[in-house]
Amino acid sequence: MPKVKDIIAVLENYAPPTSAESWDNPGLQVGDYNADVAKLTVALDPTPDIISDSIEMGAELLVTHHPLLFPSISTIDTGTPTGDSIAHAIINGLSIYCAHTNLDRSSKGPTAALVQTLALKNVTSIDAQKNMNNKTESLTEAENMSVLMGELSPPLSLLDFAQHVKRSLGATIVRLVGNENMIVRFVAVCGGSGGDYLNLAHEKGAHVFVTGEVGYHRALQASFWKDAMGVIEAGHYYSERGVLDELVRLIDEASSHFGWEISTVALPGKDPFIYI
Repeated sequence: MPKVKDIIAVLENYAPPTSAESWDNPGLQVGDYNADVAKLTVALDPTPDIISDSIEMGAELLVTHHPLLFPSISTIDTGTPTGDSIAHAIINGLSIYCAHTNLDRSSKGPTAALVQTLALKNVTSIDAQKNMNNKTESLTEAENMSVLMGELSPPLSLLDFAQHVKRSLGATIVRLVGNENMIVRFVAVCGGSGGDYLNLAHEKGAHVFVTGEVGYHRALQASFWKDAMGVIEAGHYYSERGVLDELVRLIDEASSHFGWEISTVALPGKDPFIYI
């Protein structure tokens, strides 16, 4: 039976904390590195419902993409949702671990999962530089998969491709910027909040940029490019939830390799938005 630290070692082999953004808070959020793990759950967010479901299922470890302690807190007030979640987890022996922007850069991250879901071909990284720990470093493709470029075959109109994105992700809605009739072949992708990469995708010759959320002013900027590049905003939740299957596969592969007898369950959670 593995311990919490053994599962963390597997995850950090693919998503080392040193590759996270300086403002981020990946790592063990709550719990005991030396606790045994017979069952673990994976989820996007450590919400009170996800934590309760994990405890009810008998899990000793919850692995999430988004941090529980974010931004940092100075007081554990059990009258707040975060404080109550921390207390609930500790009392019931549930450790919570997060891999956030370090997982975004990984070959097992949300963006890598997204290009697979969209069935893109000839995928490469287009994020050559990123500010890490307050200094700019060059990153190889193997080190940073935050933004990927793939080829759509056969090419589709922007509108048809947007419908493909919606169907593939099971999204409630997608939002589209650009000429609906333009032909899309090269697709830049960033899971989650990818607005910072909009210009990079344009510079690299993408016909469309697919991300979870881009923001109004960047969408307005993209509208001026007309036939040069469109934007598809698929929703933060829908653009990242594919990573849960990747995490389950990763842990199951490690379990098989090391002979661990553990159960791994993905908890999909839900989009916090209600569409009317």
